[in-house]
Amino acid sequence: MIVLQLFTHMHTSIHNLGAKALLLLAGLAVSVSCSGGGSGSVGGGGGTGNDPIYAWEDLTGDWIGQLTPASGLNRARNVYLRWVDERLTEAAESGGNQWNTTNAHPVFKFTTRGALTADLKADVGTSRMVIQATMDESFSTISGTFTVTDSVGTKVSGTVVLSRSSGPDQFVTADLEGRWDGLGRNGSGKFRFLKFELDEFGGVVDGLMRHPVTEVKIRDYSIGAATYNFTDSSIGRIDNVVMTSDQGQTITFEFLLLNVDSTLLAGPGIESDLGAGVAELVPGL
Repeated sequence: MIVLQLFTHMHTSIHNLGAKALLLLAGLAVSVSCSGGGSGSVGGGGGTGNDPIYAWEDLTGDWIGQLTPASGLNRARNVYLRWVDERLTEAAESGGNQWNTTNAHPVFKFTTRGALTADLKADVGTSRMVIQATMDESFSTISGTFTVTDSVGTKVSGTVVLSRSSGPDQFVTADLEGRWDGLGRNGSGKFRFLKFELDEFGGVVDGLMRHPVTEVKIRDYSIGAATYNFTDSSIGRIDNVVMTSDQGQTITFEFLLLNVDSTLLAGPGIESDLGAGVAELVPGL
């Protein structure tokens, strides 16, 4: 199975003129909520001296980055979070978990000192992600810790670094061009090696799948097997790719996420014979 360019966010002059007002509100909680299931709050702990003062508007937009597990037994995961109209509306990570206002009630707290807590818990099951982090003085990076709990209750914790997406075309199809090597891993730990090459338009040039022990080739992929195009170029997300082998089997990716350095392409999928799993691919030689 087929196992975030920083955009420098500057306060506008209007925002700076409002700093004194925010200082007066620093000890108060200004809450916001919405009907879509997401909610958030900002308040408490105002800045001192030359420290910046943060407002929820500083979160608006898309944040992309990676989750780095504390244990070396777990691999890094790509991740994004999206804030729209005072709401944390969606998030996903390449280990296969995703949350939005239809399947979860995402909530967050963001203080005037830039401390963020984001909690995304699925309405059904155990899938959950909690992030505790701080925005830096450039308003362009958020860093801290995370814990992800998957659909079967397994927890992974570590550090997270997010950067602000520059918006549409943060990612372009050419970022996918080249060879990708890695593996597809299912829930029981079984895996297969995967190699394929994409052209500048995201089309498959060739590829193969090998057994991890015997190294016997069990799948071939030829030109036209699939085309990988970004569904959302702000966050590096590709949805619903179906790659068909020469032997007739298919790999259907629910979604894939690419990081800003183009060093990890990963996400959940299902192989028609081998079942469900997660793909983790890195640039090949």
